[in-house]
Amino acid sequence: MSPADRPQPAKADDLAGIRVLLESCQLPAADLTAEGLQHFLVLRDAAQVGGLAGVAGLEVHGQDGLLRSVAIASARRNEGLGRLLVSAVESQARTFKLKALYLLTTTAADYFARPGTPGNSGQH
Repeated sequence: MSPADRPQPAKADDLAGIRVLLESCQLPAADLTAEGLQHFLVLRDAAQVGGLAGVAGLEVHGQDGLLRSVAIASARRNEGLGRLLVSAVESQARTFKLKALYLLTTTAADYFARPGTPGNSGQH
């Protein structure tokens, strides 16, 4: 991980790159709009397709949040970038004073169940 790997707010012109990254990870992207990226964070990397090393999003629904679209470019996996992005989204949720943060996944349950993963105290 380099000092350049700092989550940044997604911009409307990141939409195409986010969709490419999500689709490369077999995650849904068709429902995303530029306006819907309001609470999305990205890690920029010009060497990656779409210019992004990673993305994670927060959808706010009243006092609850949904962690969604966590994806890391295959060439940048196992560098701790997923953990970095999830921690940043959790920080956003605390800033917004959300009462709960949910995750709906069919592909990453094992990752989020590991002790030490952001959002997991190791107690099930």
